[in-house]
Amino acid sequence: MSNLNGASLESRNTNAEHKHRVRGFLNEKLAKFGVDCDNLHLTIVYDVIHFRVKSSQSLHQVGLDCLDRGHGLTYEGGTTAVFTESWTFEDQYRHRKLSFYDVEKMLSEMMDEAKYQWSK
Repeated sequence: MSNLNGASLESRNTNAEHKHRVRGFLNEKLAKFGVDCDNLHLTIVYDVIHFRVKSSQSLHQVGLDCLDRGHGLTYEGGTTAVFTESWTFEDQYRHRKLSFYDVEKMLSEMMDEAKYQWSK
């Protein structure tokens, strides 16, 4: 199974400290939205007409994958959205206050903080 960012699931970062830092950073940013990074999902579809789901990941896992690769998101915003449930593109599960672009900015900020403040 592949993830949203093209890295294999086997290449996921398993470093406990990184998991803790990514979760802490993202949850601090998400607190104002009343959600946490394990219960928020980025879902991508094959096309925007039929909404056939191609992939879905928790925001926490997306953050870990970005950290593993050393750069932010690498997919199209038009076929990707933020949901409170995984593996769906149904409007009833779409997070209304947090857009894909908000997530993209948040992950970019996380990468900057990781680069300059987190030990490697």
